[in-house]
Amino acid sequence: MYLRIINLKRGEKQYKYLKLVETTRYKGKIVQKTLLNFGNIDKWSQEKLTELVFQLNQFCTLELGPKVEDIDVHDAFDFGACFALDSIWKELKISDSIRHHLKNHNCDIDIVPCVKAMVFNRLLEPSSKLRVFEWVKTQAIQEIYPRDIALHHYYRSLDYLMAHKSSLEEDIFWNVNDIFTVDLSLVFYDLTSSYFEGDCCDIAKRGYSRDHRPDRRQIEIGLLVNREGIPIAHEVWEGNIKDPQTVPDALETMQ
Repeated sequence: MYLRIINLKRGEKQYKYLKLVETTRYKGKIVQKTLLNFGNIDKWSQEKLTELVFQLNQFCTLELGPKVEDIDVHDAFDFGACFALDSIWKELKISDSIRHHLKNHNCDIDIVPCVKAMVFNRLLEPSSKLRVFEWVKTQAIQEIYPRDIALHHYYRSLDYLMAHKSSLEEDIFWNVNDIFTVDLSLVFYDLTSSYFEGDCCDIAKRGYSRDHRPDRRQIEIGLLVNREGIPIAHEVWEGNIKDPQTVPDALETMQ
């Protein structure tokens, strides 16, 4: 038993008839028996066809999916952008690298989901740790969804991460190098500053402000990149450090 559409032409007009038919055997021959004729459906609207399906469903007690109007799009998770970032994350083996360096560290939480959530948020929708705590609940991110991450775990994970900064940066650099064969024949080094509104950053000091906010305490951030702009490493200093004083650390990092 199945639905069959029969196209008929009368003069210049085309008609489309919908029938419910059943294949049966009559006097040794295979014939189609019309069980129900729905008539000309050529001008039926999509809504009318949908309504027919659901009325048949009620009559036959079939299990069908919800109607389009029954779906609340506000309940959907964001997936595409995080899926793309997750492919890069896996290619660079960042989860493996973090867990490798922390295996001998007395760490009672798995910081990978926390770090991953903060990195993805920084790339897609930069915000505070409190906002990340809420934002990640709307994202379908592997290694995170559907678990809940306590807010204080985000802050704790940064301490563990900082303890292994140099080793992790080196791992990531060599993994990037395996993919792109990073050219280090020319390396650029530059400094920028970032000011703070709060009072809880120990290394925030008053200094030369590139943000034109001398009224605020700040930190200094140095970044090493190659000629193609691929990051190599970074350092963070107190906000009142003089530019020339940062160069030895940058050279040591490069070596």
